[in-house]
Amino acid sequence: MPRDYLVRCTDRVDKAGHTAHCSSVESDARAPEREGAVRGRSETVWRFREEKDGMTSIHLETLVDPRGRLPAWLVDKAGKLASVSVVRSLVRTTSSRLTKANAASAGIHADGGSPWASVRRYVGRLVWG
Repeated sequence: MPRDYLVRCTDRVDKAGHTAHCSSVESDARAPEREGAVRGRSETVWRFREEKDGMTSIHLETLVDPRGRLPAWLVDKAGKLASVSVVRSLVRTTSSRLTKANAASAGIHADGGSPWASVRRYVGRLVWG
């Protein structure tokens, strides 16, 4: 049976860093429940902090209840694997963007042309997949 999650997110930036908190809401007129889907519940907290050495620490806390008839051990295993995968993807993506941004600021462009060419390709992938 397909799962469906409806969450509301808030974020806060302070001297300690950036914190984002997303938690389930029961309903919203803009997102009616889909017929045949089970609406799960989740709560996620992301914390980004700059460490003394200039590195960024990432803390991710996730609680998920997909509801329905899934065994708890399977949900726990999938959640742990997904959390690690999400953080690794975030690190890989931000590292790649930082490398490209540093190269662009030095006047080096991967395609040898305009610095905007790579931005257009990236936005195209976001919009059109």
